[in-house]
Amino acid sequence: MMRGKWRLVFRRMLGLHAAAAAMALLAAACQASPPPATLEATSAATALPPSTAAPETVLPTASLTAAPAAKRTVSFVTRDGVTLAGSVYGQGTTAVIFSNRSDKGMESWASMAERAAQAGYLALTFDYRAWRGGGQFELEQLNQADIDLLAAADFARSEGAQAIALVGASLGGIASVKDTAAIAPAALIVIGSPMGNPALTITVEPAELQNTVPKLFIASEDDTLAPAAETRRMCELADEPKTYFEYAGSAHGTDLFLGPSAADLAQKLLDFLQAHAPAQAAPGL
Repeated sequence: MMRGKWRLVFRRMLGLHAAAAAMALLAAACQASPPPATLEATSAATALPPSTAAPETVLPTASLTAAPAAKRTVSFVTRDGVTLAGSVYGQGTTAVIFSNRSDKGMESWASMAERAAQAGYLALTFDYRAWRGGGQFELEQLNQADIDLLAAADFARSEGAQAIALVGASLGGIASVKDTAAIAPAALIVIGSPMGNPALTITVEPAELQNTVPKLFIASEDDTLAPAAETRRMCELADEPKTYFEYAGSAHGTDLFLGPSAADLAQKLLDFLQAHAPAQAAPGL
């Protein structure tokens, strides 16, 4: 009964309530960009035009109408002997590894992985050992999300990746931060992640944010599962270089790709990746 209770709590709340005073302590680099006036709360499964947020430097990217990237179903084994399922999109010597929120499978990253592959990256999505499908997961096994991500990085290198960028939503952001020292990514992107959750033992330690890896933190201002204040706190604790951006609405993690911010967010991620972890073609291509 206790496990079921925590599982219910975890599904409804993926963040610690941060004190409002934490916002006032943020460094200038972590101040939110003004939310686009035209953004609204996310609507289910409809990608609308990009927001009117002030544009960042735009680097060449793949077109939204580019042909779908080749996708391969793969599997790989963690360092403690667990076999995980994954999908590889495209090819190249710079890999982008997408890590999920706890209640979503790797398909939640499919559209962004396609975009990354079209831009010349080897994109890898995968399911945690805890994933049971249909929004179901084994709560205790979520604490091994960082171990599962290490296996994904090992696999990406076996596929020829010479550089890796980490992109994580919610729990995936926690795992990505925790593995930064071990993986040494060229870039780190965290979307809607708290520092931790009372139902889990996996948490971000401040020291894990103190490195020179370029970091992009993204949140939704009214996210009730992982309050924006928690993601801002990550940015506050992180060393430079770092950037923080906040969307209007309440979309949590990868749900941002289902609403009016979808195209803008995808472009923002690609711009950041290409600025700090440029795509490189595989030998012979």
